Amino acid sequence: MPKILLLPITLCLILAACGSNGDADDAATTRSSSTTSSSAGAGGSAEEQARAAGLTGTIEVHGTGKVADGGSIDVEMDDRYFEPTFIEAAPGATFTIELVNEGELPHTFTVDSLDIDTEVAPGKTAEVEVTMPTATSPFTCQFHGGMGMQGALIATGAKAGAPSSDATTTSTTAGSSSGY
Repeated sequence: MPKILLLPITLCLILAACGSNGDADDAATTRSSSTTSSSAGAGGSAEEQARAAGLTGTIEVHGTGKVADGGSIDVEMDDRYFEPTFIEAAPGATFTIELVNEGELPHTFTVDSLDIDTEVAPGKTAEVEVTMPTATSPFTCQFHGGMGMQGALIATGAKAGAPSSDATTTSTTAGSSSGY
């Protein structure tokens, strides 16, 4: 066989060995915080929870928080993540999410399936009232979601699947502004 044909064949074999399976763009990748452990909650590992919620791309994972019906949970908004990244509650539970923007940039807490879109300025706080849907529902920061600032509402005991839109929500912003 001529040597000139061996070079392209060799390159093809190397590229095939290093290539992806084509699903990499659709898969969620997670990076866990070294200071906060991610908890395996209702949906399993953090990556399984992210996939169940329909999240793709990079997810900065900073733990799982649980909240009871009538309770509240603090969610830190930093410049690349939410902490906790996953919020677990029983389907139908109504609770308050206390958003605290500890970053230097404005952030949003956006849950498309629940019509929530609350912007919080740096150093400010806001409250969001949520009724937990019956299935997982992703949330994101509209400004920084592509950098890993995304997470999910995980309905305990819910099956993985499409987010539910049968919940009612109201959102209020306290101390937030849209100025940059």
